[in-house]
Amino acid sequence: MVKLVIIDTSILIEKIRLKIGLFDGLVDNFEEGKCELRTSSIVLTELWMGESMNYQQSVNDVEKILRPITVMMVDGEIGKKAGELIRKKQATGFDALIAATAIVYKAELATLNIKHFKNIKGLKLYNENL
Repeated sequence: MVKLVIIDTSILIEKIRLKIGLFDGLVDNFEEGKCELRTSSIVLTELWMGESMNYQQSVNDVEKILRPITVMMVDGEIGKKAGELIRKKQATGFDALIAATAIVYKAELATLNIKHFKNIKGLKLYNENL
């Protein structure tokens, strides 16, 4: 069965800064047909907030990394779920929107920021051992 994996900003930043990391394993699994890679449009917002995005080379590098990933737009259902997560104090801000995307699409969330997401009911965190 092919898993749907939502990629959090932390995974992409690790790849951008260190050129290695969990992202490479995700891409390997994607290429082997074991998972679909997606991310939230909110992750793009977080990436483009960084000062390095003032430089065309950084933009090119990030866009190359994003090629195998489908971007999921925030819609009404995700917005409502994120609001619920915030109201119940399970998540805040952008993290609530990213978690809501994974919950709504019944996907696993790949993140390095486990502490931001571990208390969210109904959210499955990605385990690299497919």
